[in-house]
Amino acid sequence: MTWDIFLQQLINGFNFGSIYALLAIGYSMVYGILKLINFAFGEIFVIGLFSTFFAFTAQKLPFWLSVIAGVGFASLVGVIIERAVYRPLRRAEETAVLLVSLAVYIFLENFVILLIGPALRVFPTPRWLSGVYLLMDIIAVPKVIIFTLITSISLMVVINLFLSKTKAGIAMRAISHDLEMGEILGVDANRIISLAFLWGSALAAVGGIAWGMKFTRILPVMGWAPGLKAFVACVIGGIGSIKGAIAGGFLLGLAEILFVAFLPAGFSAYRDVLVYFLLIAILLVKPEGIFGGEKREG
Repeated sequence: MTWDIFLQQLINGFNFGSIYALLAIGYSMVYGILKLINFAFGEIFVIGLFSTFFAFTAQKLPFWLSVIAGVGFASLVGVIIERAVYRPLRRAEETAVLLVSLAVYIFLENFVILLIGPALRVFPTPRWLSGVYLLMDIIAVPKVIIFTLITSISLMVVINLFLSKTKAGIAMRAISHDLEMGEILGVDANRIISLAFLWGSALAAVGGIAWGMKFTRILPVMGWAPGLKAFVACVIGGIGSIKGAIAGGFLLGLAEILFVAFLPAGFSAYRDVLVYFLLIAILLVKPEGIFGGEKREG
């Protein structure tokens, strides 16, 4: 493999990794507080994507406004789920809540299919994102990938600043260590938890939009695989750690793409096997994940 092809695949891996990382951050933010794996994020990924699709194609809104509408609607759905489903179960056993999380995912998926139908659709790329950039005169990188990487990394920086510099972010980190003590000290836990769901849902929606721009062909049932891989990225990085979610997402995306690029064509069908092999290998060496030994960050 030549250097230009290797660098091309490396950029593709970072693109995939950034999408997994966005979803993984949402998982970690919620898990850090409630010790809950919110599998519903996989379908919120789809809701954000299709809301943007219909705003852009049916309502003829500008692309940037369609993205805001799609992310806003997905965030609202995430907050409603937290208040209507998870809040009443906050003191329930973790196994019961996990099963409810899977049930919420299945309900949302079927509700979306009932609402818009199961048909395959094509996500349109705005004109200003079509075409490629030529880097170093040898690597042709689609503008969509550049846009996705810049957006994703910017959001990761914003999340870290939010958690470290704002009162709400510091409160979120505090109750992730001890929810009951945080409430005793005056933290409005309900508001902070809703905020975590809002952030997580927004990031999932952005990930869904990025996925749609990358692959263009979209389905209402496409959220499970990216959502599950993002969960794997969380575990690899150290579930509950924002830093771990980012590291796990990029590691998983790079490993998946380079696996397909380096091995013979017949092995590409086994890329998902690599994901779970990587999970097992890392957990055998470091059961708590790459950053799992550090303090949780929310």
